[in-house]
Amino acid sequence: MISMEEVIETRCSIRHFRPDDVPDELIRQVLEAARLAPSASNIQPWRFLVIIDKATIHYILPVLPKNSSKDMSSSSSAASTYAQRLTLKKF
Repeated sequence: MISMEEVIETRCSIRHFRPDDVPDELIRQVLEAARLAPSASNIQPWRFLVIIDKATIHYILPVLPKNSSKDMSSSSSAASTYAQRLTLKKF
């Protein structure tokens, strides 16, 4: 098993991604790891939305703020605000 020190020392930021589809099983594993992550008072405030359809991704990108993760954490109603702005239509 890799030590915490090794994890921290070998960590890197990824800024460019391959266009390959992510296998469903890998998505499930990542979501399960995120679901099991600790949270303050075990309130687990996160919600996950996995969008794999590229047309849908390109459709919703313009309505998301530049730094949506910061906006989402600053207001509990931010997620519902963005959901209200999105009117998904059939393509």
